[in-house]
Amino acid sequence: MNEAVPVVPSLASTALLTAVAWAAAGPAAAQSIRSLGAPPSAVFTIAKGISADGSTVVGYSNSASGPDRAFRWTADGGLRLLDVFPGSDGGWAQAISGDGSAVFGQHVFQSPGGMTHSRAALWNAAGQASDFGAVLSSTSIASVAMAVSSDAGVIVGFVGESSVSIPVRWNAVEGTVVLPRLPGGPVYGRATAVSADGSVVAGYFSTYINPKDRPFRWTAGTGTVALQLPPGAVRGIARGISADGQFIVGNVVTAAGGRPIRWNAAGQLEDLGLPADWTLPDSRAANADGSVIIGSAVTEDGDRAFVWTECGGIVPLEQRLAEQGVDLEGWYALSEAHAVDASGRFVAGVGIFNGSPRPFLADLGPSAGRSPDLDRDGAVDGIDLGLMLAGWGGTGAADLDGSGSVDGTDLGLLLASWGVCGK
Repeated sequence: MNEAVPVVPSLASTALLTAVAWAAAGPAAAQSIRSLGAPPSAVFTIAKGISADGSTVVGYSNSASGPDRAFRWTADGGLRLLDVFPGSDGGWAQAISGDGSAVFGQHVFQSPGGMTHSRAALWNAAGQASDFGAVLSSTSIASVAMAVSSDAGVIVGFVGESSVSIPVRWNAVEGTVVLPRLPGGPVYGRATAVSADGSVVAGYFSTYINPKDRPFRWTAGTGTVALQLPPGAVRGIARGISADGQFIVGNVVTAAGGRPIRWNAAGQLEDLGLPADWTLPDSRAANADGSVIIGSAVTEDGDRAFVWTECGGIVPLEQRLAEQGVDLEGWYALSEAHAVDASGRFVAGVGIFNGSPRPFLADLGPSAGRSPDLDRDGAVDGIDLGLMLAGWGGTGAADLDGSGSVDGTDLGLLLASWGVCGK
């Protein structure tokens, strides 16, 4: 007599059978966009930096009746103006520590002859202003703090006078260190970005006459190293860096026009692609692992913010939000994206809201920075499926919808991208 053997479905078959039903429902809607507001009499207000978790945004506002004012925004406190440094004519905030407590940028000073110069600025958690320029340099008239490490222990930017700026890196132990120029290259330069731990710096060197910008990557071990440019490139600029220091983002210009670029740790470039009717692209920032990049370009409809992902390519931020069902009422355009949080979920920038330039914070949802190309080889295939099944029921990179568990919904998202991954 034959005894019936119970059939135990395999993990793979169970996942495949449930994927269609689970993926059809999709993740809970979390996507949104909000205007961060503006001070009274503001002409325009722009968001420039964001904390690691996306909860705090900084920027500045230009007023028709007073000085430019730096601001810090939080969901609980709203938009709050930061102090004006005594003797200055206002200030701009453009960088923020990982926890949102320290804000850096520049104080603006107006000279009697009508010329302006900037001094590196620091605002503490209470919004009080101090002259960080005196810390960066005791002799330079001008200075700007462009970026900050997660713990605010490393600051990068530039110092200079007589229209010549020098890229620098500062920490409490070494003080201000001038970053060496590229061999045979121009002296003028700016350090524009720094990794979360402060060990990797990105920026560019240039000349004022017939600019030929040259992007660079700096570490203590390698010194200043040139980033790759495509054949025939006229210039290239590095704007941002992933928190892990593995990727630098920016743009290059060739005879055919501008291209948005991602450089890897070896300095090799990857063209992010560009729709045929877009020009003047500028990749400005990346999430923690470089899988989400934001910036802006000029389209047939004017300036438009974009978001790029490894498996989705480059799309207008407005399109991305609209496809996710976000109500864009009141927004004429999302013009520029300037910052993205570590997860790739929150994007900050400036757009036209009810007829005025206003800062925005866009929430792309918990799955925004998660790619189905789990091994990041440029294709969604059996290796990625195997990695997902190996992590079934747990958390981590395979939790594509950010639900806290790798399940059928995640499998459905992976299968929907099979073999595509932006190619």
